[in-house]
Amino acid sequence: MHITYAMVRDDLPGIIATRGDDFVYDTHPGSGGTCQYVWEGQPDCLFGCYLADLGVPVEAFAPFEGKSVDDLFVDGHLKEYGVTAEPEAILAMLGVQNLQDNNYSWGDSYRQIFENDRY
Repeated sequence: MHITYAMVRDDLPGIIATRGDDFVYDTHPGSGGTCQYVWEGQPDCLFGCYLADLGVPVEAFAPFEGKSVDDLFVDGHLKEYGVTAEPEAILAMLGVQNLQDNNYSWGDSYRQIFENDRY
């Protein structure tokens, strides 16, 4: 699967709806103060949920906990799982992730990037 900007733009609202537009991700005690793609065996942050929904197995995230979403793609790690992404998609995911990690709600994080067409 090759993730495009349009896919991220069109698919994220469905993931956001699972927890609500106003959901603010909070780090877990014991997580080292960083957002986690997977927590207790389940997708956790927005991009853990999104990529798992696309078929990325939860064990693929372990080496990248605490790192940004672009790290999953830049070194080709997700290519092992049949997942690649165009640069614009990676930049958009990174923008949304940075806002999520700075305590913006998932809905606001999405809107800041896609309604303003920042990437």
